[in-house]
Amino acid sequence: MIVDKIDGCLVLQEFDLVSTLSEFKYNRTTPEYIERSILKYIYLKNHITFNAEYGFEELLFGISDEVLSKIISDVKTMFFSSERINYNSFHDAYLFYYLEANIFKVWKPLLDLHINNLLKKDLIILDIGAGPGSVPLGIVEFYKLLAVKNPGLQFSIIIDIIEAEETFIDIANHMISETARFNTSNLGVKLRNKVHQVLDEKFEYNSMDTYDLITMSNFMTINERDNIKRGTAILSQLPRILKEDGSIIIIEPGDSVNGQLMKTIRNEITDSGDLNVYSPCSGVWEKKESYKCNCYSPTRTYWNVPRLHKFLFKKGIRKAGREQLPFQYVVYRRDGLTKYNEVVNQQYYVKLKDLRQCFGKSINVKANVRSVIERKNSHQLAILLCDGSCTFDKQESEIKAVMNKDFLTAVGITCHVIAGERLTLKNVIVKSTKYGVELEVSNDSKIDIEY
Repeated sequence: MIVDKIDGCLVLQEFDLVSTLSEFKYNRTTPEYIERSILKYIYLKNHITFNAEYGFEELLFGISDEVLSKIISDVKTMFFSSERINYNSFHDAYLFYYLEANIFKVWKPLLDLHINNLLKKDLIILDIGAGPGSVPLGIVEFYKLLAVKNPGLQFSIIIDIIEAEETFIDIANHMISETARFNTSNLGVKLRNKVHQVLDEKFEYNSMDTYDLITMSNFMTINERDNIKRGTAILSQLPRILKEDGSIIIIEPGDSVNGQLMKTIRNEITDSGDLNVYSPCSGVWEKKESYKCNCYSPTRTYWNVPRLHKFLFKKGIRKAGREQLPFQYVVYRRDGLTKYNEVVNQQYYVKLKDLRQCFGKSINVKANVRSVIERKNSHQLAILLCDGSCTFDKQESEIKAVMNKDFLTAVGITCHVIAGERLTLKNVIVKSTKYGVELEVSNDSKIDIEY
């Protein structure tokens, strides 16, 4: 990997992409120092003596019954309804469960940028609605991988945060400071400005820097009512503080309601012309200047269930046992760049909107991955597709390719198939189902995933 002398971006060389993608072959594992830092904060906040010499299990069982009971109760009830949430009494529980659940979600949009040489060696980021610091920690962990693989380069990350909850600012400061002690020698991390303020459309950015990356996670959910109402107005202000070659990453929960809210705001933003969608929804056959759809298209973080979650699972919190965490995201830019360019040689492929004319035929398609359905203990995989030529507002309108996982292994695809990538399928049979159209993959079929 080398650094572009003009813009400071990391340029992938021959084997760098393969090396980076190899990290996505395996489930993510939360480093122990992050989990111990979470427990340390819980101890100190509740006036419990923290002994760094204790093993992890000793630290878990050192939490008082009173504190632990409240954390468990709060995790169970925090987002139980769609009502607007007040975090005043939920800080410890949010840290204990949701920080780990959100850390690795930012890796997918970072990968989208990295494969096109759009990540900078020296990064200045603004995280809006930072909470306990999940997204900055995820970025630091991603850059730590780059630093380890490229010991001859010196990386740096400067972090500014805006957060309405002063307690969350304290937690983010603690988590970033604690975990930065475990960085490699060629990665410097600095938490610079901590702005304690509610962000709205009237927020003054005059004193702010300009940023390579602006991030929001769980900022415009159904539980953040005011942010949803002001979402388009808030986002429309961000180009003022985004560098010409910078990116904005929005991450929201993986359920259909929050996904539709996020995409409604996306549609309004792109129509204004100040920001363009870089990923994951770039047009296959033509460049998309505006967006009208709001279909449900989650991607997933694959991880090894962390020990704090296993602990909560034993205490009766069923969601703490999930091995796949769904989420949805958008990456915006100002410069018109998209992750994929439109396809020029269209004559060899059938557009998805024309598939109903091809039942029983063997065809070729090229499309973006909307989502992936992977049943536990099943050898089959269903990949939902979109090429921008049709919409998916009705259940019976879905288009999916169904294949055996062994087929992917046989053709050399060892990474998880995840939403946002562009897929080419050749020699697949078009079938009709009650849910829409299915593309049947056989031993004669060919598949390719572009990165």
